[in-house]
Amino acid sequence: ERQIFDQVKDVLGNRGLTVLAVEDNLINLRMLIHFFKKASIDVETAGDGVQCTNKVFSHDPGYYSAIVCDIQMPNKDGYQTTREIREWERANNYPRTPIIALSANVMSEGLEKSMEAGFNEYVTKPVNWKILGRMLMDLMEPSKSKPL
Repeated sequence: ERQIFDQVKDVLGNRGLTVLAVEDNLINLRMLIHFFKKASIDVETAGDGVQCTNKVFSHDPGYYSAIVCDIQMPNKDGYQTTREIREWERANNYPRTPIIALSANVMSEGLEKSMEAGFNEYVTKPVNWKILGRMLMDLMEPSKSKPL
């Protein structure tokens, strides 16, 4: 596990990148915060999709280098949240922010539905940090990403 923290830190850490972690479960949110802090990546949080879109829409495009978003949340789920972000990006001709879905659903329909909503990637819970780290490196710095 330490190897993935070190590699993500080498590729993405200490570069002024900010990731938005969107998760209603406090334990899962704390684990995400820990992951990003260990990798020296700034992290902001939102407890649901409403907070997420409020934060995203209140900043310039590209403020968030990536968004890691739970799918099942109160007030607005991850699918609707991602659709709204993608619509905002499209309507304003903004570049697409990498968005990774977090889901307890291991079935393939969850993956399909996530891709249709506009997620770039899909990770099941409990989170495999090696997989999440690889996805972040591939999405945020593809030229520097290399196999573990």
